[in-house]
Amino acid sequence: MYAGFVAFKDQQRNNWRRVLDGNDEAPFKSGWNGYSEYLQAELSSPLQAGKKYEISFRVSLAEESDRAVSGIGAYCSPAMIAEHHNHHLDVKPQVFSAQPITDKAGWVEVKGEFVAEGSEQYIIIGAFPAAGMEATKVVDGPDNQRAYYFVDGISLMFAPEPDADGDGVPDKVDNCPNEAGSAELGGCPDRD
Repeated sequence: MYAGFVAFKDQQRNNWRRVLDGNDEAPFKSGWNGYSEYLQAELSSPLQAGKKYEISFRVSLAEESDRAVSGIGAYCSPAMIAEHHNHHLDVKPQVFSAQPITDKAGWVEVKGEFVAEGSEQYIIIGAFPAAGMEATKVVDGPDNQRAYYFVDGISLMFAPEPDADGDGVPDKVDNCPNEAGSAELGGCPDRD
């Protein structure tokens, strides 16, 4: 099961002067392009200050969308966002996509790490202009000026510790960080 949100909607409005003058080449003016929706959930407990976390989730652009955006991300907030409008939020997410996500056939992973301040209690997923959000046309059919994304596989967990040799023993406690070994031998291989 997955959820979805509108990341971008061009709220065009009639340009009545053009319509009344008989110049119908461009009967609409661009709107404020500010309509957006967000998904929000409360975390089971606040994030711990100074700890590194990893957020990951997958998104897919809906088939009927004819816009795609960058800046799809996740913001961890100390308080519930209770805005009574459908405008973009003016916060910078801790994790976001730098490039427009245009894949309609598959899922694209958005993933990153950040260090928590310690009071974050909510996760918000959507499109964030503060992350450099940019809209791109991907018109395949009727032009509805909208980017709708499906979201799945949301994960927020402690970031894995570096483990250069892949033996499961974090480098900070591995006595042989460049050689695979066992935890019983401090991360070193059995040389007997």
